Amino acid sequence: EVPPPLAGLPEYYRNRAVLHVAQNNGMSIGFFNHLTHRICAVEKCLLLRRELNELLALLREVLPRHADALPQLRNLVLRCNGDGTELLLTLVGECQLSAAEDLAAALMRREPRLASVWVNTGPPLYGIYGGEWRRLAGAEQLNERIGPLRLRLSPASFLQVNCQLILPLYRLARDFAGISRHERAFDLYSGVGSIALYLAPDSERVCGIENYAPAVADAKENAVLNGIDNCRFIAGAAEDSLPQLAGSGERADVLVVDPPRAGCAKRVVDAIITMRPRRIVYVSCDPATLARDVRLLAAAGYQVTKVQPVDMFPRTPHVECVVLMSRVDK
Repeated sequence: EVPPPLAGLPEYYRNRAVLHVAQNNGMSIGFFNHLTHRICAVEKCLLLRRELNELLALLREVLPRHADALPQLRNLVLRCNGDGTELLLTLVGECQLSAAEDLAAALMRREPRLASVWVNTGPPLYGIYGGEWRRLAGAEQLNERIGPLRLRLSPASFLQVNCQLILPLYRLARDFAGISRHERAFDLYSGVGSIALYLAPDSERVCGIENYAPAVADAKENAVLNGIDNCRFIAGAAEDSLPQLAGSGERADVLVVDPPRAGCAKRVVDAIITMRPRRIVYVSCDPATLARDVRLLAAAGYQVTKVQPVDMFPRTPHVECVVLMSRVDK
């Protein structure tokens, strides 16, 4: 039986948003209408942290006056840390650099919580991981705190979007993992290392694998920042790195996976089966791909022993889910 989801407040919870920009007959800032590329301009979003709504209001006021300096502006990425004391803004698209630097300085004067402003020349829509990054003003990273952990995040590094439920989610993952000081763990899709570092004090050692190199750099810095010396982080795609490790004889007692909505690649599942961890903790943001991967692991001798949904995305059709699978030795 699946228990009711853990839940927080249903509004003002998101710490990150990607907004789209159109500059036909004036500047529109908002979200796409469902299944279209037509922008619905928004003044306020009930899902976004109040601090981000305040930043959005400032951008709606200031950016149209700088449209000539931002002729190819396509997206705005707004982020904040958990207590709302630091905000981060990324402009996505080509810009006139000196004018964009002036704009960044003007925004930071108006909004003292704005810790840094970046520009990324990546492709439109959600392709903000490509292209060239340039810091226009402010700090290199966003400072975050999750329970005992202090974290620093580069502008495109991933962190769960619901500020209220990040720590409860990590506690669930730790409790399901049930790791002890003589056991080793792998953390796949490890991002800035937050789950790996959260597990590390209870384990012999933890290895994180993450494809996005700046996030790996963040993870290594975060390990030092928290005085944790039994974590290592590998920069590489899980579907490449894990099979190599499994083929070289690496083994783990506990394996944590927190993949994107597409779930685990088949090569990752095959490598997990080869490594034969005692326990697998699967943190999923898509029940369909979770069910697909659980079915493959169940056929290889794993049994679902615990399930806990977490409503990380209130007022949307999406739900996070944490599943514990234990190896059944026959």
